[in-house]
Amino acid sequence: MLSRRTFLKTVGVATVALAVGRLPDHFIGSALRAIALEATPIEDLGLQVRLANALKACDISTIGQLLSKRQDELLRLRSVGRFCLGHIAEMLIEKGFASQHYV
Repeated sequence: MLSRRTFLKTVGVATVALAVGRLPDHFIGSALRAIALEATPIEDLGLQVRLANALKACDISTIGQLLSKRQDELLRLRSVGRFCLGHIAEMLIEKGFASQHYV
């Protein structure tokens, strides 16, 4: 769930984009989703504490940053193995941040 502050930031950026560029609706929808993912902390996934700490130690603190990484990049991180990748994928799908195709 987005916090009030995150929601207001997202709405503010969308309003500016609409006023300035008259962007197509499909672009605005995907842009809003990207902004929301960049602002949503990984704590919202409900990951195991050890895994969340390992991601934060590697400067991955938002879901958008996590989704931008490839699986091989994540596997190179300290304390992240195949089991952790499965857990990440499971939580992303369960919370609605990724589809079944993510796996």
